[in-house]
Amino acid sequence: MKKKIVLIVVGAILGMLLVVNLMGGITYELSAVEVELEANISSENFTEINLPPVGKIIADTHVFPLNLKVTVLNLNPERLSILIDELEDKEELLADIKLKGRNILQLFIIKTLLLAIAGGALGVFILGNRQWHQLVIGGVIALVLLSSLYLGTYLSYDLDRFSDSDYRGMISAAPWMTRMVEEGLENIDQLGEEIEIVVTNISNLFREVEALRALGEADSELRVLHVSDIHNNPVAFNFISQVINSFEVDLIIDSGDISDYGTPVEGKLVSRIADLELPYIFVPGNHDSPTIIEDMSKLDNVVVLEEDTLSIKGLNIVGIADPAAQTKDIQPPEIGAVEEYQDRLSALVEELSTAPDLVVTHNYLITAHLLGEVPVIIHGHSHSIDLRQEAGTTIIDAGTTGAAGIRGLQVKQGVPFSLALLHFSDREEELQLRAVDIIKIHGRESGFIIERKGIN
Repeated sequence: MKKKIVLIVVGAILGMLLVVNLMGGITYELSAVEVELEANISSENFTEINLPPVGKIIADTHVFPLNLKVTVLNLNPERLSILIDELEDKEELLADIKLKGRNILQLFIIKTLLLAIAGGALGVFILGNRQWHQLVIGGVIALVLLSSLYLGTYLSYDLDRFSDSDYRGMISAAPWMTRMVEEGLENIDQLGEEIEIVVTNISNLFREVEALRALGEADSELRVLHVSDIHNNPVAFNFISQVINSFEVDLIIDSGDISDYGTPVEGKLVSRIADLELPYIFVPGNHDSPTIIEDMSKLDNVVVLEEDTLSIKGLNIVGIADPAAQTKDIQPPEIGAVEEYQDRLSALVEELSTAPDLVVTHNYLITAHLLGEVPVIIHGHSHSIDLRQEAGTTIIDAGTTGAAGIRGLQVKQGVPFSLALLHFSDREEELQLRAVDIIKIHGRESGFIIERKGIN
């Protein structure tokens, strides 16, 4: 009799461990994010937040032998855009997320408890105790054990332990991702309202500077919009769309860093580029990756220049990607890589019968040796908009059209949304840059700067 009881208990425990640990992962949608929840019974008692392939955050949050995992599987860019556009109150957003999260967690617990019952009965059955009441006992034992683990975990759970988290993978270089939840949400409601005000009124603001068109240089045959360093910020596309509509843009050139870590989840955000309905030239930056390049290449209106020349709308363009865009490494290139890419860029320029109208790269260092040899160089990377002339070459940095992305929410003074509009005129049967409009919007202060500079 005792032997039979021992077999029932052992079977229930083994069956519960097998079924729960193998089948405990369940996928849910939480607002714009698709997540997988998983509970594993083991000697490791921690919570793991997994952001593939960026890395993971691990915290020793409780004392009972239950390993809790949350994995971000997907991000819905349309829902994210709607969420940002409709955001009015941070507290309401947090309350909604907490409510949905609580409901999802309750559903997850119920499903895993049912799995435990099934596993307990299965374990008893496999060990040869196949009478129905023995199977029921096995299921009840498994239910009580897993319920006890959940209860102990709940009572001992300490969220403050995330302040002493262990970062693994690329995320180890970016602990700001956890602070983002606290600091970003404190700013995003104010930022969203102010950006909406500025973007709504920007057409009127542009009309107020129509007097600038008295400059002969503004009567351009070709208007090229230079954007850069969007860094996953969906608000940037609202900004870009408004400028396109206000200035009748013909062509867009992006000098890289449209993403932060170049992950598949981030790649889904680029789908909004198709809505711009304009040719979009993309030169990858160090925060981009082969995954981002592939996603961009699939868009009908996008041309990716990794190391190539392009003639479009009468403009001859040479572009070369940042060395880091060939991998998932987001670090700026070392001196050896810069020199190699300078040589490769020079080879592209020398292949042309005449000097190109425009050279595009993400990091200015890769093009610095071409000063005096090409008329225009555009780049990004610095997050600071700049326009200058050296040795007869005009150098333009669009700054950050995405206001540095999530990181822009963390600094008290804010980072401006910025871009540059290049006006080309046809002189002596070739296009020449005649003027540049510098456009900046300070989201936090609701301020803006529009400045037109003539090019000699």
